[in-house]
This record gives sequence, C-alpha cells and structure tokens, in this order.
Amino acid sequence: MPEEKRSIHKIFSDWIIPWARNEKTPDIPFEGCIPEFTRVFGLTTEEFSYDSFIVQNQPQEGWTLGKIEFPEYFDGWFSFYLPKEWGKITREGSHAVVGTNERIYQSIFLMKTGSWAESMKDFLEKNEVISFAYYPLWRDKYQQWLFVTHPEKDGAFWLWHVNGTRDYIILQKGDASDKPTLVMQLTSLLNSLPWWGWIEAGRKKLGD
Repeated sequence: MPEEKRSIHKIFSDWIIPWARNEKTPDIPFEGCIPEFTRVFGLTTEEFSYDSFIVQNQPQEGWTLGKIEFPEYFDGWFSFYLPKEWGKITREGSHAVVGTNERIYQSIFLMKTGSWAESMKDFLEKNEVISFAYYPLWRDKYQQWLFVTHPEKDGAFWLWHVNGTRDYIILQKGDASDKPTLVMQLTSLLNSLPWWGWIEAGRKKLGD
C-alpha cells in the first residue's frame, strides 16, 4: 500500500473501531483523502472538502426526504436524502434498498453497534479506505462517518455512510462509477441524518 494510502487508512482505522466500541469519540469534525479520489473532481486534496456537499435548505429541486420505519426495533421514522429519480425505499426487516426495477442505488442496514465493530476489523484488513469524513452531530450520543473504498483501479468507488448511537448504527452503502453519480451519492449520504425522526419521537413520548 503506498504511503499516502496507508496514512489515510491508518488514521481512519485508529478512530473507527474505538469509536464503535464506545472507547473514544473525536471532539471535532475532520476528514482525509488521497489524490486518487479528489482528482475525480479536478481538485487537490487541499482544495477538496466534504462540506461542499452539505445542503443548507432541504430538499433541493429533484430531491426528496425518503422515510422508513423499523417498527420491530424503534418508534419513529428514519429519513434519507435521496434523488427522486432513484425510485423508492423498500424495507424488509432491518434491511432496505433504494432503487428502481433496473438498479439498486443504495442499501441500508440497521445493525447493533458492537457487532458492526467486530465486522469492521475484518473489513479494514481486506479494504483500503482512501477518503473519509467525521461529524459529531450530537457528541457522545450521535455521530456521522462517511468513508470511501476503491477496490479496482478502473472500477466503481464504494461509499459507506454510518450514522451511529451507542447501541445501534444505520449503515448506507452505495457505489459510483462516474463523477455525476459520485456527486449524487455524496450529496445523498452527507445530508441523510436518519436518527432525527427517532429522536423527535422520543421527545414527544417524554412530553406526553
């Protein structure tokens, strides 16, 4: 693994597993990437920032907030920021997909944080993380991670988005083989904050 890749991969690895085990949480947002990723956007690593994909006023034209529920596990709904052209969300148990009859754009998984942490050890041994971002949305209770892998030089980028609490995470997985799709995936993932509906349901319940 080239030194630059090793550095980004190691920084991410040194944080994600302890975070998933509730051992430590970063204090501030931070991100990292390698030129292989930022060249897709015609930018250097210094010029690139995930913040540029965050939408202040949602939803934009052509986008929607797709909502699903996991009634077997939680009261309240979970929302995902999605292009309307991607079709609909279909759920079965703790797994859902976003797509049409022709294509699946994203897969969504509800998982126990502890079991996901164990699976990540194996994942990081087999995959190189080339870019990542972290946002402490509600520190110590609710955080957001996004990371990118590129298994094949001329193949698709794989994007992984984790919204986590102490006990559960919601994992979104998507792929992109070209710049327009990559921009859509990043916009979708970084603006999907699924736990807010569940938090709101909890607040209403406490207020009853």
